[in-house]
Amino acid sequence: MKKILIYILLAFSFSQVSTDNVFSGTHTSALTGAITSSKIVQKSFQHNPAILAELNQQFFRIDYSNLYNVSFLENQLINGFVNLPAIGNLGFHIEQSSVKYLSKTMSTEQLFGFSKGYTLQKDRNSSLLLGFSFNYFLVSFGKSAGVNGDGTNGSLDKSTGSEVGIDLGVLATLRDKYRFGAFLKNLNTPQIGNGISSQYLPQRLSLAVTYMPIDELSTTFELENELGKDPQVQAGIEYKLHPSLLLMVGIQSNPNRMGLGLSYEQNGIEISWSILSHQILPTTQSFSIGYSF
Repeated sequence: MKKILIYILLAFSFSQVSTDNVFSGTHTSALTGAITSSKIVQKSFQHNPAILAELNQQFFRIDYSNLYNVSFLENQLINGFVNLPAIGNLGFHIEQSSVKYLSKTMSTEQLFGFSKGYTLQKDRNSSLLLGFSFNYFLVSFGKSAGVNGDGTNGSLDKSTGSEVGIDLGVLATLRDKYRFGAFLKNLNTPQIGNGISSQYLPQRLSLAVTYMPIDELSTTFELENELGKDPQVQAGIEYKLHPSLLLMVGIQSNPNRMGLGLSYEQNGIEISWSILSHQILPTTQSFSIGYSF
């Protein structure tokens, strides 16, 4: 009974407008979010669009997970990077989270985003990069159960809401060994909904530093603070066991969570897996497949 109650509360929390899944994607969950200044894992640029200014290989990737190993909490992420003649480096990402029960969708949250990175300064020893993301949020709610629980009396009709958010990312590098990153989510303070049902989209600030003693090893420490919540400390290690095999390990405090992941890439094809713990609920496993060209 306790387990069922937890799942119900979890579903209710995800049915609220505009949740911010910081750990979306295999690489991000494996490193428990310590990814803002990472170099080895650059394909999760939605957590710092400034990284796009460094990329030189186009790619396309799909991530999938059932949050907390619950079948009715699905999360999908599609992101990619292209180099267009008239625009230059451009990243795109599409994310969807949904709550389903008995084959019926109770709520759906979708995000459609475009990202662009710029090089402000670069020389033999250092660089300064800047990036922006423009995100379109779309939230849809199904018809409520009403007084009788079957939608016949006092139920609310289906409804949708949308808003645009702007993200800012900064990345500084020194001698290919030290990297400093900063990321601000929803800096324009977007608000979705009307009247008493209106709600601000989550805002958070991430500050990170990465040290790479060798090209195959990267260690990242990150401080993250979502507005209205306590700060969190995250750390991640990325190590290339083989030119084609990457090991990722992460840890977070407040609350305590641990992540682990493997990524294999050969001939442009990438297959990744990760697992992320939770202090109360079951672990979340994520899978992804991608192609670089």
